[in-house]
Amino acid sequence: MKAIPCAIIEDEPRAMEAMKSIVGSYPDRLSLIGTASSYEEALIMIRQKRPKLIFLDIQLKKRQSFDILKESFDHEFEVVFVTAFDQYAIEAFRNKALSYLLKPVDFKEFEEVLDRAMKILRPSDSVDVRPNTTSKISIPQEGQTLYLNPSEVIFAKASGSYCELVTLNKGQTTVSKPLRFIEDQPAAQNLLRVHRSYLINPTMINSWEHSQKEIIMEDRTSIPVSREGKKKLLEHLNNSI
Repeated sequence: MKAIPCAIIEDEPRAMEAMKSIVGSYPDRLSLIGTASSYEEALIMIRQKRPKLIFLDIQLKKRQSFDILKESFDHEFEVVFVTAFDQYAIEAFRNKALSYLLKPVDFKEFEEVLDRAMKILRPSDSVDVRPNTTSKISIPQEGQTLYLNPSEVIFAKASGSYCELVTLNKGQTTVSKPLRFIEDQPAAQNLLRVHRSYLINPTMINSWEHSQKEIIMEDRTSIPVSREGKKKLLEHLNNSI
């Protein structure tokens, strides 16, 4: 099986050399086919070289590399953000990054990201671990069952032996089941328990100051985050984006 064609986009020479060295340590799994040190160079390189995996520095001189992902490309690729600052984790997650690495890059963390990339980009070697986005969350409702797309869920809140489910299109729905009923469904595997009373969709986070004990969701609802919930959320953002 051929190595994954990859590229590095980094404006700091030392950081570029460090990433080249790391990538070069896995010749049987990664093939470096292009590099770029600016926004403009990156666009040209991606379109010409067509990498399947990109290690992307978030800060590129006067621009943020999130802008690159707003451009139109005629092929698909996975992105691993590489940065010295952890405050961009939420934004990276919202941009559907494969993962998020902090500088200086740790070899163990890099290998974990590489394993995830191999499962996605070399499906003939392994099973794609990404969730089945066509599956639905089932909600019993007065003699019938509603089926909700998990991507539309903002959050679910425990309310005694019931729970409240808040979604983008249907607003608030009362579920005559405990919160665990939602959490245990296969379709809800990407929802995250950040508090004993709350289950959230991480892609629906509007803002989160890591020093604060609450997050703000897309509908402007403030959700409390427990100590364990904070740990889970940070791990999820680092490992599942």
